[in-house]
Parts: sequence; C-alpha cells; structure tokens
Amino acid sequence: MVNISDKEYQKLQSRLKELEAVDAEHKREDEALQKSEAKLKEAQELGRIGNWEYEVASQKLTWSNEVFVLYERDPSLGSPTIKEEAGYYSPAQAQILHDHAARAIETGKEFKYDLQANLPGGKTAYFYATMRPVKDKNGQVFKLFGTVLDITERKQMENNIKSSEARYRSLFDSSSDVLVQIDTTGTIVDLNKYAEAISGYKKGEIVGKKISALAGKFTVQSLAMMVANFAKRKLGFQVEAYEVESIGSAGQRLFFEINAVPLKDNAGKETGELAILHDITKRKQGMDELANKVKELEKLTKIMDGREDMIIELKKKIKELEAKQK
Repeated sequence: MVNISDKEYQKLQSRLKELEAVDAEHKREDEALQKSEAKLKEAQELGRIGNWEYEVASQKLTWSNEVFVLYERDPSLGSPTIKEEAGYYSPAQAQILHDHAARAIETGKEFKYDLQANLPGGKTAYFYATMRPVKDKNGQVFKLFGTVLDITERKQMENNIKSSEARYRSLFDSSSDVLVQIDTTGTIVDLNKYAEAISGYKKGEIVGKKISALAGKFTVQSLAMMVANFAKRKLGFQVEAYEVESIGSAGQRLFFEINAVPLKDNAGKETGELAILHDITKRKQGMDELANKVKELEKLTKIMDGREDMIIELKKKIKELEAKQK
C-alpha cells in the first residue's frame, strides 16, 4: 500500500475531477457534432445538396452521403477516383472541371459553376457547384472543398421555357398576319417579320414607341381609335374587332382588321397584349371598286331614265305635229 498525504490526495481528486470534466465536455462536443452532422445530413437531403473534398497530395476525392444520392452511385463503391468522376461528364465538361481545379490550387481562386452530369440510370442531372481552396499555415492549397446543389427541375423548366419561346418566335415570325406585342404602358416591344414586309417600316422605327407616337403611319382617325381601344381594354372593357387604315413607308394605303388578346406571365399577371392585324386591303379595295361601279351604274341608270323620258316626250310631240297636219 502506498501512503500519500492528504494534500497529495486532494490534488489527485482535483485532477480526477478536471479529467472527468474534460471527458464530459468531449462527450458533449461529440454529441453536438453528431447532432450537427445529422442536421447537416437532413438539410442536405431536403435541399438536395451535398459536399465533397479533394486532397491535393493524395489526389483522394471524398463525397458526402447526399452526393452519392445525387449521382446515383452505390455508397458501397466508395467515393470515385478523379478518373471515375470524369466519366459522369462530357469530355468538354470534364476538362472545364480539371482547369478549375488546377487554377484553384495554383492561384487560390474560388469557382462557382453549373454542371451537367450523365447519371448511371440514363438521366441527365444539372447541378450548381462551388469549389473553394483550403490553405495550410504556409498559404499553400492542400485541399479543395466544394458543394453540389441539384438544380435539375429549375434547369428543365428553363429549357422548357426556352423551347416554348423558340416555338412562339417561330410562329410569331411565320404568321401571315401582322403581330405586334405591346406592354401595359402602350409601348410597342416587338413585331413580326410580316409587319416589316407589308408596311416597309423597319422594326427599329416602330419598337420602343407608344401607340400614340405612330402619327404618319396611320390616319388620324385610325390612330385615335387605336389609342382609345387600348385604353378601354386596360380598363377591362371588351373591344370587338375594328378596322383601321395605315400608311406604308412608300405612301401606300393599307387596311387592317385589329383584334387584341391579353398576354400574361406565369403568375397570371397581365403583361400587355398581342395585337393581331389582319390585312384586308384587297377586300377593302374590292368593296371600294364595287361601290364605285354601283355609283356609275346608278348614274347611267339615271341617264337612261332621262333618255327614255326624252324619247317619250319626242314621240308625244311628233304625234301632236302629225295631228295638226291632218
């Protein structure tokens, strides 16, 4: 048995308590770390975001659990090698990543970029990614840390919108009617190719102007009607199709029947209207010619009627003369 003094015993007891306190603190830190990691994992699962690390010296790549999910990789395979990871991308995309990593290691520059990955199941995934260099005490980059956020749904929506816009533009430019897009202030923001072809005016002469500023391109009466009807539609009144007369760049008279349909954004908010101007010039000219011919016929009929009256009067006078001679 070792005999120790009360003083030494008290020191040992005090040291033991210190060690127990440190051990308890470590346990609390471990528990907090585990909770933090669990929350991070949950957040990554909910947010479809994962993180990765790349050790420069060993060229070892480490993925978080969510990255395995995002890339449809079996966790039992472990994190991929750099060569294996490149297989998820096109050669061009893989080269861009390689260049980013090389510059990050050399210069310490951070990168943010979009990724397109070809998943094992045959699907295409899109990610928003970051790459951040981590430096040692000497200022040398020894590790790259990054994140990948799944933006596939957003990217697909953007592609669908672009596709819809392309189809809209194709229909817009191939229409055999004049199409004019007008915003809520009455400013013309676009017009199709047929509008330029039939009027002779270039898009730059029209786009950016208010309807009311088209003096000289429409008759005064037609322009007043267009401004008034635009105002009525803005107030919620229904406006039936109406006819206007336009003056082309060469001074030619053009007649259109105008219909307008509201334009709305994805939230259903009205952003303006699409004015559809159907060319009725030939019809109008035909009707004018017909009206002129009717007038000529009426005039001729009056002349003929006058001649018949004259003939009847002459016949009457001849009969009177013949009677006197007898």
